[in-house]
Amino acid sequence: MITRRLAALRAAEPRSGTVDAPWTSALLNVLAIVGACVTIGVIALGISDGQFGVPGGDVASYLAAGQRLVHGAQVYTGAWNAPGTVYYAPPIIVAFSGLSFLPAVPVWLALCAVDLLGLRYVAGSWRAAGLWGLMPLTAFELVGGNPNIAIVAAILLAARGSAGPLALATLVKLGPIFGLPLRGVRTFATWMLVALAITIPWLALWPQWVSYLLTAPLSGAWPVIVPLVVRAPIAIVLLALRKDWARMLAACLLIPGFYIVTAYSTVILVVRLLVDLRAARLASDQGEGR
Repeated sequence: MITRRLAALRAAEPRSGTVDAPWTSALLNVLAIVGACVTIGVIALGISDGQFGVPGGDVASYLAAGQRLVHGAQVYTGAWNAPGTVYYAPPIIVAFSGLSFLPAVPVWLALCAVDLLGLRYVAGSWRAAGLWGLMPLTAFELVGGNPNIAIVAAILLAARGSAGPLALATLVKLGPIFGLPLRGVRTFATWMLVALAITIPWLALWPQWVSYLLTAPLSGAWPVIVPLVVRAPIAIVLLALRKDWARMLAACLLIPGFYIVTAYSTVILVVRLLVDLRAARLASDQGEGR
């Protein structure tokens, strides 16, 4: 009986081609540790040289918008593309109005932690997250206080788990709503209703927000690396495919502010999708082999 069980367990184990060889695994572990050190080093150097603000410039803008709400001032103000301009939906502003009573640095650190957890989720493991740390742009993204990777993580989570965080991501970046699968509509709607509820004392914020978005200039509204007019047709084709992976990529491409860090976050998602595709194919081949 025991012999038969051991034989069955061995048969169920993945083939050697699906598992890293010991030396490969050890090398990847070392590289991941190096990547983490690179990220920490780049952040420390950037802060010491004044290249990275503490808190990040984006966080200061969010908290300033929250303070304007607290003091009854105009929330959505400033020229488009000007430093300090905030475009987020009213629920996000209301949340930052509460956070504005806290010291700015802990709020910044919390947002950095959220983005780090997003990196862990999208990358697939802490080791994979460490490997991404070899890219200096990872440090730049994590320290900025603008959780672009966390936004991409919400898009991935909606396709594979819960659409709740996607509601928050939509209120921040608009484009993520296109990553909503039909099976997640109820959860998404529930989170949206909760977000709407917290703005009831400030319902006037909604028309102000919409009006401000509509004042965007027809050209040059966002300092992006690829204009929305170029990305939108590609996204429409992806949405027409009606595949989870295509919908996720379309949601990323339809984020109006497609900055370098936004594109970088999208690349991390693409790599994750390719890794998962390879794993699925290997699992299918193993099943056919058995």
